[in-house]
Amino acid sequence: MRIHLDHSALLARRSGQPERLPRGAVQDKVARLAAVQEELDEVAEQGLLDHRRVALDAEAVERGQDWANEGERVVLMGDAGAVLGASLLCPEGALDQVTCPDPLVLQRILSGPEPVHLLALDGPPWVRALAAGLAGRVGRVTVVKGDGSDAPSWELPGVQRWEEAGSADLRFAPFSPLAQALAEYCDVPLGPLMEAWRGASEQCGGRATWDNPALLLAGIAAATADSDRGRLVLVGGDASLGRLAGWAAASWSAITVKATGESGVRRAHDTLPVAGTLGDEALVQRLVEGPDDAWSLLLTGTPGAGDLALDGPVGSVGVIARDLARAWGSLLTESHRPHVRLRASGEGAAASLALATVLVHAALALAVYRGLAPLQMPAADRLRALQRRWMDDGWEPGAPRE
Repeated sequence: MRIHLDHSALLARRSGQPERLPRGAVQDKVARLAAVQEELDEVAEQGLLDHRRVALDAEAVERGQDWANEGERVVLMGDAGAVLGASLLCPEGALDQVTCPDPLVLQRILSGPEPVHLLALDGPPWVRALAAGLAGRVGRVTVVKGDGSDAPSWELPGVQRWEEAGSADLRFAPFSPLAQALAEYCDVPLGPLMEAWRGASEQCGGRATWDNPALLLAGIAAATADSDRGRLVLVGGDASLGRLAGWAAASWSAITVKATGESGVRRAHDTLPVAGTLGDEALVQRLVEGPDDAWSLLLTGTPGAGDLALDGPVGSVGVIARDLARAWGSLLTESHRPHVRLRASGEGAAASLALATVLVHAALALAVYRGLAPLQMPAADRLRALQRRWMDDGWEPGAPRE
């Protein structure tokens, strides 16, 4: 599988195109991005970047097979980004998910006929509290550790604990052993996934910015922010890529959205990304008629065996999707709204994994380029600390302390 970043509608081809980004705006960042790539390569060689550590995990595959053979109803519970990332390789709707302490969702899950296997993605205190409270009401619980934090380990008496890097980390969950286990559980062929992942990882290892889609994407993101278009809109070409866009928005935020400064003077780097799909007409209304503060990244694949033939002259669902993507791009171009297209030469879970590899590498490169700590999430750490205080002693904000 090959990845192509089409920037023909974003970068100016000639002078006198003020609505487009000058090619030199990206060219100015090439040398620094090449140095950033060297830094990321060194970290990857240490085995610390899960998206570059391409490997089929035999234990994960065996676990997924066991879950399927047991006839259990696997339920993922954890941070929304981590749950979405871990399930990204599975068909939409194949897994029940708990991404916040919602009693109605939990009641529906508990009332089903099948025995529930609760996979608790460890880290957030609310996940630990729910796992402890539900342990006696479900078939079994597995506590999945691997959120990238230095938080003390936690064990739930009488339940299994599975510790694997990245498995509960919203930034790297699609590349984790847990994602492979869930794909196996959902009967998704792992061979094509490994091939797509390996190919994308190799492309992300190049030092030449213009040939490396991740470095080029990072350079474009930095250049558009310099031109007062800091908001990134991730648009998936189909339902699968729409889920990818949702996860990528979470991962991009976690890696690149940081505030720096002291004495109350803070600078926010980047703005919160937005995610949607090509069928979202409200989103295109915002992009075309709204503030000119955004640039769009259209995520598309190439329909193959999974395409669906239709009666009549249209041909197939893939043809309609292609025409929709062209119409979307043409409208943005006519409206002088910048966009690029990130395209994978495949479809389904393989395309999602390949594009996810590029997206997370681009976010990491952008963070390093800006001098940020990409793997730190101070606001999330503060939120966890506040949750722990409430749960430990019942303290509430504003209440007096004894």
